[in-house]
Amino acid sequence: AEAALANGAKVLVLDPVDFASAGAIVTKANAAKVPVISYDRLITNADLAYYVSFDNEKVGKLQGQALLAKLTADGNAGKTIVMINGAPTDNNAKLFKAGAHSVLDGKVKIGAEYDTPDWSPDKDQTEMDQAITKLGKAGFVGVYCANDGTAGGAIASMTGAGIDPKTKPTTGQDAELAAIQRILVGEQFMTVYKAIKPEAEATAMLAVALAKGQTPPA
Repeated sequence: AEAALANGAKVLVLDPVDFASAGAIVTKANAAKVPVISYDRLITNADLAYYVSFDNEKVGKLQGQALLAKLTADGNAGKTIVMINGAPTDNNAKLFKAGAHSVLDGKVKIGAEYDTPDWSPDKDQTEMDQAITKLGKAGFVGVYCANDGTAGGAIASMTGAGIDPKTKPTTGQDAELAAIQRILVGEQFMTVYKAIKPEAEATAMLAVALAKGQTPPA
């Protein structure tokens, strides 16, 4: 970011790994009077020009609604699930979690819940191991996973524990290739596809307009 500013960048499009530490980049850009567009994740506590993302709370609601409908159809409404959320440093993860809870709270019991550092499938697999130890193999009927990577970790954990993942509907998000393959064989229940192209194109339109000194369209 410092190199881009030094080289005369007129706009920064920033997709933060850690939304908190990215604030320092925004501060430097603002000091150079360079507008910053926060892409996909919100950089909190920063003076941004624009923020482009999906309705991430809606994503969590879609996941929760799909899981609840499946559990109800299977006669498992009101029973215990495991919740595996995303990274606590990711504002999107906070929104997915809020959306899912708004649907699931009061409709199922949450037997174990984790926030997964760095969205790591390995750490998620360990969390799922802990949930199985706590609840028992028959002690839960489904798994809310905030994205496809964490779903992969949870499914690996269940498989390793001798649980058929086809019997424990597991949510996901991102429509990753591995997740689509798991869905096709029945190991993962669902995913949410977020169309990257319109998000990227909207951001590019904003960036070009800002670079030209124009007011971008709403």
